[in-house]
Amino acid sequence: MNTSSGGSSGTPGWNELWSHFHRIVALDQAERKAELAALPPEQAAEIDALLRAHDQDDSLLDRPVVLSNEIQAGIRIGPWRLDSLLGEGGMGQVWSAERADGAYQQRVAIKLLALGLPDAAMMERLARERAILARLDHPNIARLLDGGTLGNGQPYLVMERVDGEALMRFAEDRQLSVRSRLELMRKICAAVDHAHRRLIVHRDLKPANILVTDAGEPKLLDFGIARLLDPDSTDQRTRAFERRLTLEYASPEQLRGDPVDTRSDAFSLGVILHELLVGQRPWAVEGCTAEQAHARVTGQPPRRVSRVAGDAALRRRLKGDLDWIVARALDADPERRYADARELGEDLERALEGFPVQARPPSRSYRVKRFIGRHPWGVGAGFTVLALMLSAGTILWVQSRALTHALAAEQQQTARAASLSEFLAELLVEADPEVHQGDPRSVEQVLADAAGRIEREFEDQPALKAELLTTLAGILYNRGDYARARELTDAALALGGAAPAFPVRMLKLRLALVDGRFDEVLRSSERMLASGDFEQADQLRVIRAEAFQAMDDLASAAHALAGLDPAGRAGDAAIEAWFRQGGLHWGRGDFDAAETSYREALALQIASYGAASTQAARGLNALASVRYRQGDLEEAERLFREVLERHESILGPRHPQTAETRVRLGALLYDRGEHEAAIIALEQALAEQTEAFGAAHPALANTHNNLALALAAQSDFTRAEAQFHAALAINREALGPAHSKVAGNLSNLGWMRIEQGAPREALPLLREALALQRELFPEAHPQLAYTLHHLGRATLMNGELEAAMDWLSEALAIRRAVHSENHPLLADTLVVLGQAEQAVGRPEQALALWHEALEIRRHRFGEDDSRTRQVRALLQESGVTGGAP
Repeated sequence: MNTSSGGSSGTPGWNELWSHFHRIVALDQAERKAELAALPPEQAAEIDALLRAHDQDDSLLDRPVVLSNEIQAGIRIGPWRLDSLLGEGGMGQVWSAERADGAYQQRVAIKLLALGLPDAAMMERLARERAILARLDHPNIARLLDGGTLGNGQPYLVMERVDGEALMRFAEDRQLSVRSRLELMRKICAAVDHAHRRLIVHRDLKPANILVTDAGEPKLLDFGIARLLDPDSTDQRTRAFERRLTLEYASPEQLRGDPVDTRSDAFSLGVILHELLVGQRPWAVEGCTAEQAHARVTGQPPRRVSRVAGDAALRRRLKGDLDWIVARALDADPERRYADARELGEDLERALEGFPVQARPPSRSYRVKRFIGRHPWGVGAGFTVLALMLSAGTILWVQSRALTHALAAEQQQTARAASLSEFLAELLVEADPEVHQGDPRSVEQVLADAAGRIEREFEDQPALKAELLTTLAGILYNRGDYARARELTDAALALGGAAPAFPVRMLKLRLALVDGRFDEVLRSSERMLASGDFEQADQLRVIRAEAFQAMDDLASAAHALAGLDPAGRAGDAAIEAWFRQGGLHWGRGDFDAAETSYREALALQIASYGAASTQAARGLNALASVRYRQGDLEEAERLFREVLERHESILGPRHPQTAETRVRLGALLYDRGEHEAAIIALEQALAEQTEAFGAAHPALANTHNNLALALAAQSDFTRAEAQFHAALAINREALGPAHSKVAGNLSNLGWMRIEQGAPREALPLLREALALQRELFPEAHPQLAYTLHHLGRATLMNGELEAAMDWLSEALAIRRAVHSENHPLLADTLVVLGQAEQAVGRPEQALALWHEALEIRRHRFGEDDSRTRQVRALLQESGVTGGAP
């Protein structure tokens, strides 16, 4: 027996009726009468009935449930066959059902809504609930699969069938720990937040509406009385809904019949959380009227949840943060309550991870306690914590382990050790970027105050003062405040023998490396290596390799790293060894090997510090850069944007590393042809770097260069020229005239001359660049191929066909050797070499090259990209279609 009449939620006639109804319902009685008189009699009668129903206290939702007595196990509803009745309540019945048309097998839950007023009210209720549920797509919310009306007009919804236990039973049967219960509650909050973000309030959250699967995943049911947070969606029947609420979980505003918002759901979640933690609700309101329940809920705040717990161990576990969280969720005043499920969920997350919770009034001692709770192994020695909390991607503070040993010896002087630990703990909490999430003002003020405190409080303790100055200088270095870091480093060094020699001298080397003073780095590090057997010798080798690489001396860099095998090391030493190995591969143009090294480093960073750390962001940045060089622009952009978001949120938008990531993203956007977006990103980065470093700092050269490329691509050659010359001036001053970066600037300037239609002016620039690169790079290097490619373009434009063939053939050979077979740079050279072949009278060779280029660009950019269209145009001009040869 099939009682379905399809999936329609109404007819055009009802749509018209409801339009009239919503217009007339706001009028007074006299105006209503006049409006009804102007309508056709049949419509007027229908609308009059709706108006009377609307005005009655005994409205649709107060009427007893009336279900068709045709509904029984075994009948068909559309493609579904009812199996068994799962439940029955004020809104109707819920049946288990299965697919019966043979299309596929699936078990579902079918909700049959109760009949009240005929057709119109039912249609509106169905349309509302289906519209609400259709907007919810979350793994912890039961999904709407289908819906419609039966032949008698009764509406139904087909829902995802959830096989699971009720929330409280699941927790008790499995004797879940407090942590497991909080994890469940966090997922429930995330599901409700998904609805809140779509302007949907559940309005009837309770344990009965939450099932938990065997896999431990909660599923929220019955958003059927949810109300859209939209002024147009209000109607008088909401008050009737309120009278059907489950009073034990209703908010005070619901019990009063007031309008509700997301804070009401936050209250209900607080009641559920209270019951989940201690097995009972905060108030006993069973058998009460709404008015009586309201009086109890608002009369006095509930007892602290820890005091309700019967077990002493449970009381200790709940005392403190969880007391505050539950109390805030259950505040009778919505203004003092959590604003929504997201705020509650975030505080639960903070409690789980040991961070200060928002519900608790802030205090310095509390934040210090939470910090120490998260890092109990670090605060006793103080300095080691910096490696985790404040490193911006360097190994600067790995050497602090030596300080840990020194401090351990000093800790026999109890007062000094306590003073040092307390000072560092307070400072680290205040400067913790994970706490401040990129707010530079509050942290900068804390650090400025800390410097003053060190001067005042430790004047008579030079050893301790030197250690603290070095620590503070390291924090400033990692925050990108290099000028103040230099001041404090020099102050620590000025204390002479009292200064912790290796850490402060290593910091001095790092600052010199940032400034591009590579000779100073090499001289000082060599003296330090010769002065004794340091435990930190590996770090000196690494920083020497960095200086050599910056100077294009790859052989010396490799020699400095000799014996620094990542496989023989652990922790930060292994991470840095992988990075330096990747850097050597990069310098040689072996990007595949570099990718392998960077992935190894990233895996160790994630294992040691977590996927969301600044350390892991460093690995992602390196991986993004190498994927960019390999031609996978889509993955590279995704990774760069992930790194940029992380740097902005943790380090702050003005940090030098944030700006550097923006530079790399801008270069990628340029290569993707998104020139305007590239210019915006690069100009922002240039402003940030100028503010941080000054206008002549080496870090700005690459930004000037990339900005020039993007401007030239937009034919803004005047501004591009200025940017190229700024890059050249900085690199020549910092690196000398015979450096690969100088060669790169010259090569790019030659490219711009080609774009300006001046190949003769391009040739001397490109030849100078090529001469430098042949001295600096191995025979098959990507940068060499870049210059050769543009030399081929310039000579071809200049009519020097044989020379063009030679340059382009060499460029193609290198690009085939170092790039994948579908790399976009390979296609660029194939196109130009094809043009040269055609110019010397070899059209067949030209066509073969163009067809190969066409396939690469189709694969990389799609059919409609301008680069793909360029190759098709070349083929068409030669009388060949864009298909296979």
